Amino acid sequence: MQYNFLTNVETIKRSNRSLAQTPGLYRSAVVAMFAVFICCSASYGQIQERIARTPVRRQTVLRPTFNSNYDNYLNSGRSLNAGSQPVEQPVVVNPFERFQGEVSPIESDMIQDAKDSRFDSHTLFDAALIAAGNTDAAKLEGYRQQYNNRVYHLAQLIPQNATELQKARIILEYLHREMFREYLLESSNVGAIFDSGIYNCVTGATLFNSLARQFGVKAVALELPGHAMSRVYLSDGTYYDVETTCAVWFQLQDYPGKQEQVIARMLEAGAASQVVDAPVVRRPINDVELVAKLYYNRGVELLNKENYAGAMHCNAKALILDSKSATAKGNFLATLNNWAINESKDAHYDYAMRILRQGMKIDPNYPIFKNNHVHIYHQWIEQLCKESRFEEAVQLSRQAISEAPNEEHFRKLEAYALMGVQRTRASAQPSQPVTTTVAYPHQ
Repeated sequence: MQYNFLTNVETIKRSNRSLAQTPGLYRSAVVAMFAVFICCSASYGQIQERIARTPVRRQTVLRPTFNSNYDNYLNSGRSLNAGSQPVEQPVVVNPFERFQGEVSPIESDMIQDAKDSRFDSHTLFDAALIAAGNTDAAKLEGYRQQYNNRVYHLAQLIPQNATELQKARIILEYLHREMFREYLLESSNVGAIFDSGIYNCVTGATLFNSLARQFGVKAVALELPGHAMSRVYLSDGTYYDVETTCAVWFQLQDYPGKQEQVIARMLEAGAASQVVDAPVVRRPINDVELVAKLYYNRGVELLNKENYAGAMHCNAKALILDSKSATAKGNFLATLNNWAINESKDAHYDYAMRILRQGMKIDPNYPIFKNNHVHIYHQWIEQLCKESRFEEAVQLSRQAISEAPNEEHFRKLEAYALMGVQRTRASAQPSQPVTTTVAYPHQ
């Protein structure tokens, strides 16, 4: 391909004749300008050729195949500045976003606010309320008013010259005296504390931290196996851990052994008894990770009620807020696994397998998925054979083989189905006439 700006031989000859008739100094200037033109033309031609050879790159945005309700991937885009070429922007998509289900505008705003691992336009108290399912604007405002009233009452009790530790003690004892009524492990709604006094370790730590910050006390949450506490940072550079579920925690300040016993009981109640001979690590977590625990707790409650879709949504939101949470991911995978098994019991094999495949995409190495992948296919193929649908059974067994080529059990199922096909075809053939010897009478 030739470009219009490329010079040809005749043009060069004409230029040479013109230069020969040009005075010396002027001729030198013209020669220099002509050389620059030639170089620029050649460079531009090389650039155009390179562009023509370079294939167009398109950014592919994956779409979920599980259900149309999970089409919640963020759309990728290009930013176009005035006078500049389009610049591709990297797209970071949390794989759990497509499993969060439908969210209200209030909840969506909170989740978006947490994308940078901190809340910029939400308080910890507001975010905790929303994560607990309180998405009605009027109801949220009612809880805020009650919260502000509690802040006002505490302001009357806390001396101006009180230390951080003194403030923390007054706040904790006020909560147990005026607000906390009953500890319930499954409670994940901070609003329930205002409604009925029901709380657990996560909601207790959330409300304690929120109130402590109102009075200049830096309080963060601590994650333990199956449990949550608070940590108060003091002005001298030290810190003091607070078990917010214990009303007499500060009275045990001089008895650290008894405080440890309190924590041990809470760990046992929080299902951490499954952890054998493992050192208990108290990991400080930020507000976004703390709110993720509320979603996680809701997921546990819904899973126990066999509300698999709801449990999946809550655990997905927990992982959107805290993608490093091993417990939330474990429960997310367990939810998909149990859901698939439940569907297979009702002979909804196709739907069960679709659920299981989604879990296998998230974590192909999850061992239970591999076992149940075989189990559900076995039930499905076996059911088809019982119904004498052997052709379908053969196709399904071959599909299973394509998904797990090294699984010998699938090949045995294929052979069994093929035997059924052969038996069916043999019995379906028309009967052939049978010749016999006819004895003719003697002539």
